[in-house]
Amino acid sequence: MKTKVNSPVGSKINWTSLVVLLIGMATALDYIPKEIEEYLVEITLIVSPVLVMTFRTWFTEPKG
Repeated sequence: MKTKVNSPVGSKINWTSLVVLLIGMATALDYIPKEIEEYLVEITLIVSPVLVMTFRTWFTEPKG
């Protein structure tokens, strides 16, 4: 049986990962002011896994 999957562009998990990637790149390239960098990274590392778990658990419908 072939399982249908969401379009990569329509995936909330992919969008969440993209935001984390952009925050990481902005931090690595020193685009984020030092005054908020640590705070932003901490919040990102706490919130992003919670969002992914939430999307996987309650917002992913079985396709088939």
